[in-house]
Amino acid sequence: MKNAQKKSKSAKKAAAKYVPSQQKKGLGFGGVALIIVGVVAVAGAAYAAYQTLRADDDLWVADDSDSADKSAA
Repeated sequence: MKNAQKKSKSAKKAAAKYVPSQQKKGLGFGGVALIIVGVVAVAGAAYAAYQTLRADDDLWVADDSDSADKSAA
């Protein structure tokens, strides 16, 4: 009987090496870094889309017919 108890204890110790006791909870450094990189990438894409689609009349070159009408007046 004592021999079986000794083998049981040694088997539990051996199994403990292969079975994780607890898993890590929460985000680590890598998870936080990926979230920050994702937020910066989305913000950059949004800013690029805004700059592309905004209406800025000073950036446009006037047509020849528009400039001719203004100089004749």
